[in-house]
Amino acid sequence: MNQKNWLQEEHPKQLGKLVGNLHAIESMARIYLAKQQSATRLDIKNIKKGDEVEITPFSDKNSLKKALEDYNNKCEKAGICCCKVKVKEIVALRDALAHGRVFGIAPLQNTPLRLIKFEKYKNDSK
Repeated sequence: MNQKNWLQEEHPKQLGKLVGNLHAIESMARIYLAKQQSATRLDIKNIKKGDEVEITPFSDKNSLKKALEDYNNKCEKAGICCCKVKVKEIVALRDALAHGRVFGIAPLQNTPLRLIKFEKYKNDSK
């Protein structure tokens, strides 16, 4: 596969897998939290713009970090510590994807993608 094909086919697939896994982690944590609260199921199929919905782990304004921390706390209280997630690492990865840059280094050699998040300028005047 040449570099052009790799960028058109493999890069989006690999990035999609990563983003998909992050969405799955958040969704599963929120599902678990909703079940712990016996929250009403949101009728996703029929909801319309402007409809009012019950505040649940799906509709609340809690950040990813807060949702994962709540999930870990609930798991710990339930005695299922094997299911805890690494909150700091997951949030950092999601943040880096949102604000960083993804590069394919030597894609024809089947090397992994490289994710770089640059810090804010030390001197804002530059």
